[in-house]
Amino acid sequence: MTETTPPAAAPLKLRVTSSPHIRTPESVPRIMWTVNAVLAPAGLFAVYWFGWRALLTLALCIGTALLTEWAIERFRKVPSCCLDGSAFLTGLLFAFVMPASQPWYVSVIGSAFAIAIGKHAFGGLGNNIWNPALVARAFVLAAWPVATILGAAWPRPGAEATPVLFDLKSESVAITAPSPLTDPEVASVAEWRAAVDGNLRRATGLPADAPAGQVYFRLLFGLRNGCLGETMGILLILGGLFLWFKGYINWRVPLVFIVTTLVLTFVLPEKVRLAGGAVGYTPWLSGDPLRHLLGGGLLLGAFFMATDMVTSPVTNKGLVIFAVGCGVLTALIRLVGGYPEGVCYSIIIMNTAVPLIDRFSRPRTYGEVAA
Repeated sequence: MTETTPPAAAPLKLRVTSSPHIRTPESVPRIMWTVNAVLAPAGLFAVYWFGWRALLTLALCIGTALLTEWAIERFRKVPSCCLDGSAFLTGLLFAFVMPASQPWYVSVIGSAFAIAIGKHAFGGLGNNIWNPALVARAFVLAAWPVATILGAAWPRPGAEATPVLFDLKSESVAITAPSPLTDPEVASVAEWRAAVDGNLRRATGLPADAPAGQVYFRLLFGLRNGCLGETMGILLILGGLFLWFKGYINWRVPLVFIVTTLVLTFVLPEKVRLAGGAVGYTPWLSGDPLRHLLGGGLLLGAFFMATDMVTSPVTNKGLVIFAVGCGVLTALIRLVGGYPEGVCYSIIIMNTAVPLIDRFSRPRTYGEVAA
């Protein structure tokens, strides 16, 4: 019996590298294009529902964002990242928070502002302190209030609720209605609820005697007027849940944001514009939270804008504080402010407070002993 010599073991190699030591296959382009793909169904529905004007707005916003990104990167002489999906997402989100009836130059200027000022003025991707798409919306709303949100035509289909894309009658395309969050002027507080319900039915193309359940069904499934990306609520909810399942967003932000807004819009009294410039208030605990959930941009903002990993806090505690602040500000702006939609400004204000939130929500250093 012969004795064999075992093979010599391979020498061990000690590799010293900098953090991170736990790596992931995820990357910025992969995350960005996934979010774009998740939002694509809502964009396609907007084109189906609002017609060629929605397609033009989407094309101008996205195309301008990509071109501006490429031009600024050439000017700064930095590696081109215009195809990593971030500029595409900024243009898409800006189009989503604007009406289909806005002039073409607003789409171009607003999208360029989002990339140049909202993003690259701070150093590019990962350095901006505000959501670029929302900054652009605030800018165009201040520059062209009548041509955009405040004076939007809010195109909707006719009484048969035929999508504009398949409605060849030009006169029905021009039909407009108030948005679901429009604050009507009434003679007394007692008449306000009936006026709001009438606005909801006109915004969804329903007759005045339509049941409330049918109204909320049409709000959920996008059969109403509004900005391009905020109408199809069910697609936004499903897309947000998919991003949470993939781990791209933290569930605390959309859940706390939405719940805070719903609770406050039900509990707090709402300001009523009375004839002659007077102001009244509805009773406490008499609000309509479903109107505020489905009638504006709350779902789009909560799932796809407040969750931006660059402009939101880094700790779970900070995310909860951030989301509560967004919900409180949204409710206050909608209920007692002079503007029917508060999601945009609430997120921008809380983006500004993120460094302060991070400072006071920072966990204790490991091994630290209190004095």
